[in-house]
Amino acid sequence: MAALSHHDVLKTTEPLTCSDGVQNFTCLLSKTDVMPVLGELRKIDVAPEVSPVARRWVLVLDFNFTEGSWRWRNVTVVRGWELKWNNETTYVFQAQIKKSLGEMVKMQKEVSWRLLVKEELKGVTGVGVVLSRIVVTTENATATQNTYTSHQKKAADPAAAERIKRFIKSIDPEVEVEVLHGKPEPAQSREDRFRPVVGGIKIEQVVRIPGYNIFSNCTLGFTGVDINTPVVLTAWHCIAWTGTDRTMGSVEMYQPHRGDQMNLIANSIWATCSYLWENNKLVTSCDIVAMRSMVTREPKVFKPTESSTPLYGQVVRRLQKYDVGLFSELVKAGIKTDVTRGWLASHNYDVTYTGQRWGDFDVVVCCNVFVALMRTERGDSGSPVYRFEGSNDKLGAYGIVSGGDWRGAVVSNIGYLPVSVDPTR
Repeated sequence: MAALSHHDVLKTTEPLTCSDGVQNFTCLLSKTDVMPVLGELRKIDVAPEVSPVARRWVLVLDFNFTEGSWRWRNVTVVRGWELKWNNETTYVFQAQIKKSLGEMVKMQKEVSWRLLVKEELKGVTGVGVVLSRIVVTTENATATQNTYTSHQKKAADPAAAERIKRFIKSIDPEVEVEVLHGKPEPAQSREDRFRPVVGGIKIEQVVRIPGYNIFSNCTLGFTGVDINTPVVLTAWHCIAWTGTDRTMGSVEMYQPHRGDQMNLIANSIWATCSYLWENNKLVTSCDIVAMRSMVTREPKVFKPTESSTPLYGQVVRRLQKYDVGLFSELVKAGIKTDVTRGWLASHNYDVTYTGQRWGDFDVVVCCNVFVALMRTERGDSGSPVYRFEGSNDKLGAYGIVSGGDWRGAVVSNIGYLPVSVDPTR
C-alpha cells in the first residue's frame, strides 16, 4: 500500500503510528473512502478482509523537526476501516488531509530540484516530506544554544525562512511548510589507523592521489552477494568524496582476523545508485557503494545490541523503505558511537552536505530516510541500520548511515539494491 501511495496510485499517507488513546497501531490516512484502495489492491492480487471501524478521531505520531521531538496530532476521522491479510492488520481512515504521500513526493522532487540543484534560493541544505508537510533546512541561522550532543542547535534566520515559505507557497499554497536551521554532515572519520571496536567493523580507505595519500575510516554496512560475486556495502562518500579527482584510486578494508589485519576486498567497486550532472551538481539517488570482496562472509552484524550478547546478529531479511512505518524503531552499529537507536521520522528526505564534493561538483543525495534521535558521529558512515526481527540475534537489513545532524541520522535504504544480503538470497 505504501508503494502504491508513493507513486500516487492511492491517495493515502505513508504508514503511520496511530493510537486510540489506549493502544498503538498502524494506520494510513486517506483522502478517499476505502473502495479505491481495495480496487488497486485487487489489481495486485491482494484481497484483505474489510470491516468498518466506528471512530471520530485518531492520534497520529509526528516528528517536530524544529524541536527535535515527537508529538501526537489529533486527526478528525470521517470514516474508518480495518484491513486484514496474511496475519497483518492495518487501518485506513478517511480524513481531511491536504496532500497524499504521492502528491507530497512529487512536490518534494520539484522543490529539491529547484532549491538543492538549481539553487534558486541560496543556503538550502535539505528537503523532506512527512504527512502533508514539507520540511526545509537552511544553513542561514541566528541564535545558538547547546543540545544534548556535541552539535549546536540554531534557529533558522527569520528572513530566510520567510523567503523559503513564500517560494514553496508559490508552488502550492495549501502545503504546510516547516523551515529550520540544518547543516547535515557526513558521518565520515578522518582517522588513519585501524582499531577493532565493539559495535562495528572499521573500513580503512587509502585513496591514492598523485603526490599524497588520503586516509579515511567508515563502518562496514552489510556483506552480500551480487549474483555470485561476494560484496561489502558501505557509504559511497567514504570512497568517492575523499579526494578531488574522479578516479579515486585503491581502496583497502580491514577487520579483525586472529589478531591481525586482513585485506578483504579487491580494488573493484561499482555503482549501486543512479547519477546525473546538472547545474554543477552531482545528483545521486543514494549514498551506497558495493565493493567486491575477496572473502565470502555471512551477512552478520557484530554485537548488534548495547550489551555484550549476542556476539553476532544474523540478517534474516531485507526491508524495503516502507516496510518500516513512521516512528518504528531502527538500530545502527557504528565504530564511533557504537549501537544507537532512533525512530523513523520521514521516508523521503533529500540532502546536500556542506563541503562535500565530487571533483568540481557539489553533491545532492536524494531518496534518503530520516531517523530521528539516532546519534551518529564521524566514523559512523556506512553503519548497518536494521530492525530486530523477533529477537536480538535476528535482523532485518534496512539501510546504511550516510550522515546526520543533532536531530538524527540520514540513512540510505538498501531495499532496491541488486545485492542479496540475507542467506536465502
